[in-house]
Amino acid sequence: MSTAVELPARLRTVLSGLGIDATVENDADWLASAGSLAGTARLATSRIRLIGGNAKALAEATGGRPDLAIYFHPVTEAGRVELLPFLHEQAISITAHRFGTPNFISDGLI
Repeated sequence: MSTAVELPARLRTVLSGLGIDATVENDADWLASAGSLAGTARLATSRIRLIGGNAKALAEATGGRPDLAIYFHPVTEAGRVELLPFLHEQAISITAHRFGTPNFISDGLI
């Protein structure tokens, strides 16, 4: 995560606990580090969420990679909408019968 301003200590602690490194850098440094993505064969992610900043400059700095999506629209207040491109939902279900008839086979699993 890159930010132009120093984050509050509490937020840095939470991010650190989640294994997220937060770097404070100005726009020029950010574009230079993002530019290094242009030569990377395989990215850890294929999406960048840009909040404030110049999306055109970022696209140019990364060489206009077709496999790198830059999301730069205004932030929405609805977290479910905002996170749709970044989260992968997976549903797991256990059914013991195709018609949904209750069965106690899976009671020991749950």
